[in-house]
Amino acid sequence: MKRKRSFMFLLALAFLNVKAQEWTDEEEHPVNVFLSEAALLNIQPNNSDIVFEMVPPASAGDPPEVIINSKEGNTKWLNYTNALDDFRKGRNIFVEITDGKIPSGLELMIIASDFTGKGLGQHGKSVGKVKVTYAPVLLISNIKGCYTGVGSSNGHQITYYAIITDAALLNPKEEDTIEISYTITDN
Repeated sequence: MKRKRSFMFLLALAFLNVKAQEWTDEEEHPVNVFLSEAALLNIQPNNSDIVFEMVPPASAGDPPEVIINSKEGNTKWLNYTNALDDFRKGRNIFVEITDGKIPSGLELMIIASDFTGKGLGQHGKSVGKVKVTYAPVLLISNIKGCYTGVGSSNGHQITYYAIITDAALLNPKEEDTIEISYTITDN
């Protein structure tokens, strides 16, 4: 009787072993993932102008001042996403004046901060303060695969300055709207 029970127990174990093997059957199939190249750039907040105003000095003999007369101040944020097919290469951001005229006796300068924010990857490096002209000027270099995050406090903060270079050329009645363009390009 003991022998019969032992045989039945072994037979039950063998059956369970076969069933367990059936339940752990595996199948495989390929999954293809395609990532497209991307180079996207945005300025935040983009719903307000930066306004510079020249005001008379407080005392005779002092130079006039250029002040910021904007609700948002003199800063914006550059947000970008960059996906490359070759990580040895990078991209750069250039800035230039694409429309309008800087009033005589003034220069427009921009400083881009180093990256800050929620994004990940290898972000670009600011080249520091640049004079904005009618030709593209390098502002941020060597952007690799990354994203900055969206909105203010993400990306590179850009700060605008107007500097008086020649007081003799200043004309208080001269005013113009200048359009500034940012372009992300391959290295």
